[in-house]
Amino acid sequence: MPRLRATGLTLVLAGAAIFAPAAFAEPKVLESGGVPFALEWNPTWQVGKPDGEIPPDAAVFNTANQHDMFVVVLATTKPAETDADQKLRAIIESAASQFGPQSVEKDVKIEPFGSNGTRGYRMCITDSAPKPDEYKYMCEGAASNGTLVVQFTVLYNDAGKADAMDAVKAFESVREAKDSARP
Repeated sequence: MPRLRATGLTLVLAGAAIFAPAAFAEPKVLESGGVPFALEWNPTWQVGKPDGEIPPDAAVFNTANQHDMFVVVLATTKPAETDADQKLRAIIESAASQFGPQSVEKDVKIEPFGSNGTRGYRMCITDSAPKPDEYKYMCEGAASNGTLVVQFTVLYNDAGKADAMDAVKAFESVREAKDSARP
């Protein structure tokens, strides 16, 4: 009987492992404008290169199929400001007013977020009429952790929703990476 219980427990644990969400690997260090930053990294994501209308000093990453999820990050460092929270919120309010009119959502919701000393704001919208080569969804955010300030845009379609939500969550604890190896 104990052997049967042990075998049953092993099968339950193995089944749980199969259905458990993928764990993030070690934090990944990316660079934007000479500023290295680290964020929790899904090993299926790929570091890309800016092209087209993306600023050349931006950090870019995406899923294997870039049309599923594509992320652009701009990072800077500057002295901590007493009104940083207000400035971060203003960045996202500006994005909401710019993109809100073409979104499905009548009222674009701006949400605060943060973890491990990082604080910021984000908003997510659904494009009311995306073209075939465009993204249906967008999440825009701005965050700070001390002197690090990042702005990010996560673009995705239905197939990339889980990865996109992981990417948005990764920015909750983004941090400056002063002495880390770069990709």
